Amino acid sequence: MKLHQLAVLSVCVAVATAMRVRRQDDDDEIDLTPTGQNKACKTKDGRDGLCVHESMCTEDHVFQPGGVIDDSEIRIGSCPGKWDWCCVFPNMTTTEPTATDRSQTDPACRVGTKDSCPWCVGLYRDGGNPRTKNPSGLYCGGAVIGSKIVLTSALCVLGGKGSNLWVQLPGSEKHYAVNSTTKNTQFNSGTREHDTALLLLNEEVPWPEKQTGACLGLKTPLEGDCVAVGFDKKDQIVFTPIAVTTGSCTEQGSTYDAACGRANGTCSVTSGSPVMCPSDIEGLIVAGLVRQTCISNAAVLGSLVPSADWIRDELTKNAIASNRYSIIR
Repeated sequence: MKLHQLAVLSVCVAVATAMRVRRQDDDDEIDLTPTGQNKACKTKDGRDGLCVHESMCTEDHVFQPGGVIDDSEIRIGSCPGKWDWCCVFPNMTTTEPTATDRSQTDPACRVGTKDSCPWCVGLYRDGGNPRTKNPSGLYCGGAVIGSKIVLTSALCVLGGKGSNLWVQLPGSEKHYAVNSTTKNTQFNSGTREHDTALLLLNEEVPWPEKQTGACLGLKTPLEGDCVAVGFDKKDQIVFTPIAVTTGSCTEQGSTYDAACGRANGTCSVTSGSPVMCPSDIEGLIVAGLVRQTCISNAAVLGSLVPSADWIRDELTKNAIASNRYSIIR
């Protein structure tokens, strides 16, 4: 990076920092001054950047002043300052790495298998599940996208209205509180068309290096030999192999984005939980969500494809890069 570019960008950081007014009556507020603002750096995907306070960056390493810092969101990187992160400015002249390069360097989404779903979560609410008299509070399922967003059904959001919500990963006792929810703007609570929703968590889910949340099949048809996810009475995750065909199993929920999953044996699925299907990559990706639990070994499912644009738009608003939820070739 040229020295005059570095100088100009350092000024930009200083101006943005000056816009953040420190409250005089709060001695515990974090100092937002970028301690490494004169140090050039490189992001994990090879882009030239500057070390700035982490609250000035989006999750995709793009400069965006005015962010809100939370202690649980500290991002550790190569910058010297404890609170600094390598961030790319919109006016920086840099060579954008190819899709292949980025998939090798950035944290990428993870596929599932017929008996493994590391990013599946149970969705809990205060008071348990009145229908099943389950005191644990687990009433729906979902899938973590990136590190802080959970995909579930809009009906699950409606079912938790007015309650405190949280999610929990299989085999973990850690609870992640839900900060806010958003339903698909095209969701129809009567027909259940576009039955998708996103939950924003209060803190990020920590993943192993170069791994993250679920891979979504936003172009993958919901059909074929798939696996649906559910939870048993002890809140343990269970997997049900199902043969999926387009169209609802019954007249109820017979929408254009519905599908029917039939199990050859025990059928145990949970509303809002992911349905994983094969794609052109190794492993299973999320192609749909469970809409209705099993009746006579068959469950009504919903495809993600008709909701793909809404999902992409919402994830972009939350600074979730596309490679965090899709395979980039």
